[in-house]
Amino acid sequence: NVWKNIKEGNMWKRLRKNKMFWKVFIVISFLYMTTNYFYRYFTTNYSSAKAKNIDFIGSIIFSICLVINFVELMQYIKVRKARNNK
Repeated sequence: NVWKNIKEGNMWKRLRKNKMFWKVFIVISFLYMTTNYFYRYFTTNYSSAKAKNIDFIGSIIFSICLVINFVELMQYIKVRKARNNK
């Protein structure tokens, strides 16, 4: 049932409408990455492997957010163009 909802775009629409969610998500991931970077920079005895792992996860989350926002923007532009053509 959940999969059907996702396929039909109900859940997707609800998430996309929730702009605040994406803004918060991006801000959190950005803060996460920057704080992690500074933490690594200032503590030399910090294990680099662990830090790299965290950085990798953070960057993946961040890039996913960016891609989703870009797709959303493109769809918004498409909708606006379609409305204008009517």
